[in-house]
Amino acid sequence: MVKNQSERKVPELLVPAGGMRELFAAVENGADAVYLGGGLFNARKNAKNFSNEELEKAIRFAHARDVKIYLTINTLMYDSEILQALEYAKYLYEIGVDALIIQDLGFARLVKKQIQDFEIHLSTQASVYNLDGVLKAQEIGFSRVVLARENTLAQIKAITDSTDVEIEVFVHGAICICYSGQCQFSNNIGNRSGNRGECAQPCRMKFTAASKSTHVLSPKDLSCIEYLKEIAEAGVSSIKIEGRMKSAEYVAVVCRLYRKYLDIYKEKGEYKVSTEDMISLAQIFNRGNFTNGYFFGNQGEEFMSKKIAKHQGIYIGKAISKVSDTLVDVRLETGKTLNMGDGVEFANDELAGNVLSYVKELGNGCFRIGDIRKNVRKGDALYKISDKRQLLDAAESVLRVENGKSFRKSKVDMAILIHKGEPAILRIESANKAIEVTGTRKSEEAQNHPLTVEAVKKQLSKLGTTAFEMADFSCELDENVSLPISELNDLRRRAVEKLEELKIGRRRLLKSGEQQINPKESKDAEPKKLLGGLSSDVSELYFHEFNSTLVEEYIKTFKSVIRNSEISSLSFVFSVWDLLENGAQIDKFMEKIYHNMGSDEIEIIKIPYIFPITAGKHDDYIKANVLKIIELAKLNGIYIG
Repeated sequence: MVKNQSERKVPELLVPAGGMRELFAAVENGADAVYLGGGLFNARKNAKNFSNEELEKAIRFAHARDVKIYLTINTLMYDSEILQALEYAKYLYEIGVDALIIQDLGFARLVKKQIQDFEIHLSTQASVYNLDGVLKAQEIGFSRVVLARENTLAQIKAITDSTDVEIEVFVHGAICICYSGQCQFSNNIGNRSGNRGECAQPCRMKFTAASKSTHVLSPKDLSCIEYLKEIAEAGVSSIKIEGRMKSAEYVAVVCRLYRKYLDIYKEKGEYKVSTEDMISLAQIFNRGNFTNGYFFGNQGEEFMSKKIAKHQGIYIGKAISKVSDTLVDVRLETGKTLNMGDGVEFANDELAGNVLSYVKELGNGCFRIGDIRKNVRKGDALYKISDKRQLLDAAESVLRVENGKSFRKSKVDMAILIHKGEPAILRIESANKAIEVTGTRKSEEAQNHPLTVEAVKKQLSKLGTTAFEMADFSCELDENVSLPISELNDLRRRAVEKLEELKIGRRRLLKSGEQQINPKESKDAEPKKLLGGLSSDVSELYFHEFNSTLVEEYIKTFKSVIRNSEISSLSFVFSVWDLLENGAQIDKFMEKIYHNMGSDEIEIIKIPYIFPITAGKHDDYIKANVLKIIELAKLNGIYIG
């Protein structure tokens, strides 16, 4: 059965903002909600991010226009940071942030304990990919789960059919090569952890194998604009665009197009993305064109962008010849154009290109362009990396806001009572928030020109540069009444100011006399104290899979280091699969290691662990052997990623 427009559910459009300009772009171009990072604990440290002052300004601007603000506190935390993070969460709650996006489960539990009505969303970096994970998140207190990007649409629908937890999925932007952002590459080679907001993106580098150098770990960018119908009908509550490091122009273009097709789907139930709009998406940013990710299964080689790991732009033609040190003649494909200020790049070893400061049409689709200083050969493919007209058009929405002329408005219903001999009363309502104000002057008997309903409506509808525009209007007006226009203007102004203040959504967490969390305590605290005095004389050897030869070599190499470090306890960490399937072999090996260490003072133990990601056969194995795993864990505990 085909659903009509009123029955058709459209997901929330959730858009990134790395700074104020990006926030303006998101709101002006149709975002339902914006996610952003503050100065603490967010996984995009290198974005501009928001100071506290900017954050409060962002909330005022967005909430006045019925746009929600979600803030990321999505890094994993050290114990010494928890109190500071809770104090920050309290501040965010009080200034009106709609929800926190959290990865750290321990921190999430504390937030729900301290601030029970603060909405929390589980970050995609928590790697939830199945119904069990969603239900556990709900138990902790999460109202929404951002699923791992590796989920198929069929898996997503199976989850939404079985829970009322809101499900959010990424639909556009960069993709991590690792599972759900659980990458340790940057941390291992450069001590910059993605889980601490410091990823150096080594996956975008070139790697050499079999004498061939490629970007073998670099995925294409995700784009699911063609599948919004399928995503909506899978029960997804929110679709998310990646890009807190992207420009305001990028945010504007991508947000505008996703809004366009969500609205068409809402109205008609079907849509087809135009060629022009797909080109526009690719022009603003793409890595080797787009992939639909895992929504329809594993894409294999089509998932990767091995030739180039950065923005590729749009192919528009080829080089004819290099005519001087700075000028190149090119032939464009039919329908392609070049203009002064466009950015171009030739697909050669030097990636020759520039922002064009010279363009001359030669005829027959040929142009002479400059300033191109690197080598270019005949036949080199030419790509338009940036389109000046597109960027100017996208930037216009931001400039409107900066000039106090925002197009995004919130509908307000107005009702006014004007009775003879009494002050007028104006009530305005927007998005279930209502304000009532009373005039300062009493209406009088009209001497010449009595007030009319039309005149009252005209005056109250003059909302100018405010965030509001009139929707419904009602007026209860006595006959032959007079009231100065200035009084109507004052009523409107005061009502709008109060409504905007109300819509910010400020809340007060603490009652008078309650003790506040002191952020300085966490800043100066010693991690060892917060950890309950754990000793540092424990060494752990972690093995992805059991290999007796490898482990023996490791021990042989580091034997003296372990002895000289005054280690009192040596832990061997093996997967539960290894301990269950190769238990006897591991026990025999452990006995050998114990004797070879030559010291009765060192305690040697084994600890089972479960992989951070157990999708597929690992999940089945764990469920089938859960009682055995519990027995393993009873001795020395268990590690869970």
